[in-house]
Amino acid sequence: MKKGKGIRTVESPKGSREDLKDFAKRYDLAELYRKYTWEGGAGKDTWENSFPCILELERNMVKKAKRNLVKEEDVRQVINWGNKGRRKVRWCEVDLPLYDKSGKFKKEVRQDPSIAPKQLVGQKCKGLIKHLSVTYLSKVLRFAAPSEFGVIDTRIVRVFGQGDDDSKQQDWLSLTVKGKPRWAIYPESKWPEKYGYWIKMLRFLANLLNSENNYCPHPKPFIKSGLRQKGVWVCADVEMALWSYATQYTNPGKPYCPQK
Repeated sequence: MKKGKGIRTVESPKGSREDLKDFAKRYDLAELYRKYTWEGGAGKDTWENSFPCILELERNMVKKAKRNLVKEEDVRQVINWGNKGRRKVRWCEVDLPLYDKSGKFKKEVRQDPSIAPKQLVGQKCKGLIKHLSVTYLSKVLRFAAPSEFGVIDTRIVRVFGQGDDDSKQQDWLSLTVKGKPRWAIYPESKWPEKYGYWIKMLRFLANLLNSENNYCPHPKPFIKSGLRQKGVWVCADVEMALWSYATQYTNPGKPYCPQK
């Protein structure tokens, strides 16, 4: 792996292994997970109140996705969770084959996480999906399969990718954001492959934390629902922790970062 001055570039889990290990040693991801806070149209999610909106969305989306029956009304719920002021969407007869007939996540999608976003992009090009950005397509995947996916949004890219030197802390992603007229991931055409790298990084960190018995402090309702195994990190959990890390550098009102 080539090393530059300061921040090191990460383009794949193989190349980033030491960077990710160093990050996990330096920062308390369990505490960052506890600090995750989101308030959208569905209500407020905090660790203290057991992330109720996230829990309900996961229950619904996982159930529907296992039968490949995610409908427009389900996607609207994800959008409402993400942005209470946003309503416009088209999701017409979209095929999202993430699980096999037995309800198990497909091996080929696990091996290549870019398959799912590529399928969505293909259907977007056909007009079956409209008014859904990279961020919202990744949110659909995250709620449909939280064990396998996480969100990629502008906050993540600003801190872990390119385009916002004032917020950037790690050089893990080659995805770029532009800030005018508002922050957006650009260009959209390249995001599926880069999203696949992001998922492999989340998976690497989850496996690392689990191997070191660094337990994820899941709220009890997630355990009772069967969506999580007690203490076991999955991709969505790691993404929530990294999003909390990113928040402190994109939101000056939250200067918090727990280090070990």
